Amino acid sequence: MNNRLITILSRAFLALSAAFVALVLLSWLLAAARPDLMVRSLLAPEGIRWFFRNLSHIIASPLLGWMLLWSMAIGCISDSRLLCAVRNIRSLSSREQFALMMVVVELIVSVLLLFLLTLVPHAILLSSTGGIFPSPFTDSVIPLLAIIFIVMGITYGVFCQSLPSLGDVYKAMYSGVRLSLPLLPLYIIFVLFVNSLIYVFTL
Repeated sequence: MNNRLITILSRAFLALSAAFVALVLLSWLLAAARPDLMVRSLLAPEGIRWFFRNLSHIIASPLLGWMLLWSMAIGCISDSRLLCAVRNIRSLSSREQFALMMVVVELIVSVLLLFLLTLVPHAILLSSTGGIFPSPFTDSVIPLLAIIFIVMGITYGVFCQSLPSLGDVYKAMYSGVRLSLPLLPLYIIFVLFVNSLIYVFTL
């Protein structure tokens, strides 16, 4: 990750940290000066208990799982050179063409399975009322798509030998996670700020 992007991320982290501190102080001031606003203070005993009780749950939000899975997907797609194959589809070797065909088959099967699990009557991933939103499908669609891309990247890499061993496959999965590590501090302060904001101003 280049220095310019690190500078942008560090400034965003500093801005969110300052906003979080300002929110803590503002919640205390508004709760003390304007009780009629029904604002909850993060410095009151109840607010402190809420913060420490929910700290782990806030950090381990679905957003963290999504970020990790999509990082793995990016690593698999990149290290397997699947995108390069798609861009240069006319100049692929026979091995690469076969690997790309297997990926297309996987994509078609995945789409058909999603169709059967969501769009047919009484599908298993629909809600209890038969709707698609909210439903188990909408709750899982983002990580599910990431898993599909992970499998596609691994499939292409194995068949075209850009990921020839199990170790190479594993390395491809964590290489994307390694690229996303600079986002973790920003993610943590972001979810802390957003959840604290909701706590302060929502009864």
